[in-house]
Amino acid sequence: MSGNKGEVGPPKSQILHTAEDFVQKRVDQLNQKVFALKETVGIDESFKEMYSSLEELIQSQNRLLSLQKMLPKKEEPLSAIQKQQRLESMFKSFSNWLKTNHVSFEDKIRFGLNVGEEGNGLVAAKDLNEGELLVQIPKEMILSIKTARESESPIKEILNKDNMLKSSPSLALALYLLYEKENPHSFWEPYIRILPKTFSIPLHWNLDQLSNLQGSTQKEALKLIKNTVKQYTYLYTVLKRKSLEVEGFSLNKFTFEKFLWAISVVMTRQNSIPGDNGEFQLALIPLWDMSNHDEGKITTFFEEKGANCSAMRSFKKGEQIRIFYGPRPNSQLLNYSGFVFKENLHDSVKLLIILSKEDPLYSEKFKLFNADLLEVELLKSEGLNSVLPVFRLLSMNKQQLDNVTEENLAEVCSKEVSPENEESAKKNAVKFLEETLQLYPTTILEDRALLPSIQRDERKRLAVLARLLEKELIAEAAGTNPQSQAPKVETTPTNQQQSSGSASKSRRKKKN
Repeated sequence: MSGNKGEVGPPKSQILHTAEDFVQKRVDQLNQKVFALKETVGIDESFKEMYSSLEELIQSQNRLLSLQKMLPKKEEPLSAIQKQQRLESMFKSFSNWLKTNHVSFEDKIRFGLNVGEEGNGLVAAKDLNEGELLVQIPKEMILSIKTARESESPIKEILNKDNMLKSSPSLALALYLLYEKENPHSFWEPYIRILPKTFSIPLHWNLDQLSNLQGSTQKEALKLIKNTVKQYTYLYTVLKRKSLEVEGFSLNKFTFEKFLWAISVVMTRQNSIPGDNGEFQLALIPLWDMSNHDEGKITTFFEEKGANCSAMRSFKKGEQIRIFYGPRPNSQLLNYSGFVFKENLHDSVKLLIILSKEDPLYSEKFKLFNADLLEVELLKSEGLNSVLPVFRLLSMNKQQLDNVTEENLAEVCSKEVSPENEESAKKNAVKFLEETLQLYPTTILEDRALLPSIQRDERKRLAVLARLLEKELIAEAAGTNPQSQAPKVETTPTNQQQSSGSASKSRRKKKN
């Protein structure tokens, strides 16, 4: 509106329409840029441009919400006591909801609110024995993909008929969770209220924070960001085409930030549980998904009536109850759960071996592998032995290769082929791992020296710790002394070996 007396600006409806059109243009622009991205190799210019478009979309959507007065009203800052009182009130409502719906737990478990750097958790209400049943959660209290697809929600048809949502249960579960969050009459409201508002997974990091990641962890983080943006622009288009406008849930409320919250909840808390016909389905398990991780064994089992959760070891009264998330490497724990576990016995790194076309036996090896990029997984528990099978084949002479077929490949390479071949395989494997270490922009010693000074910067600490543990795993398998690595100047990591015949860091699969 003009500041001159008597002049009238455009009507509000026109302003809103213009803002909606602007958001649509931002979505289209972001969609073009994310689909133009090739296999992400570090934070290159095209990734930065995509990320900039994403930030512009978020700003445009917040402006639109502000015009529609949908943004939450700014509240006066709460004191520490007020924050604690609010938290306790939410968890009291959550506890009452659980008990009303036949989840009994308070004689053995109580909520641990703000238990150190991990946030909330579960604490033993009394001394507990290993194997003792802690809680039973009825199947009606498990928010599964089946729950979503069989609900009477307005998005039921989309969940059941859209091809992407049918093939991606985590995406479908996230969309349903977002609908329930905006639904003022949701059965799940007490549970949704106690879910995290912020996350430490790299999906929420800015470019500077992402640049502190290296190797396989960074590659997976960038891939997740790219895929999440693709999923959002796709769903935005689907919802617009359906003209979905229901109470509490509309296209204008389907912002990227809200979608990011929902997909993050699913990524960090989902479980795979038995479904119908022996098939598994993804689900969120209220209460039990508050448990934090430790090494141990799986002690949550499912039957027709629901989930039975037992203590994986003895716990003293007041001690935090932990569960074992499963055998996952640190790259996966950081990207999908938001933490790094130093004592991770199941840590591993996936690496790529590039077949050299200068090798006289390249054609024979390519035929057996049916590829010139070979993915190998270096396991902390097995060290060099975990990658030896591939290097046994790569070190074979013509006569040995002639006796290998696609059918017997795994069996032949699982054991020593000959003393000479074994010696060559070990030598080549060590050389490969040493070359892999040289791909990282910083050394082990540099990362170790940096860690003490960044303890208050949680995201940088996680990034440096993740890349350090990855490099230490490789160095240990290769028998490399970290002191022998020459200092480097930290730059944006390149995940592709430039010299012939070697390695690049690869990526991890999604966690269950």
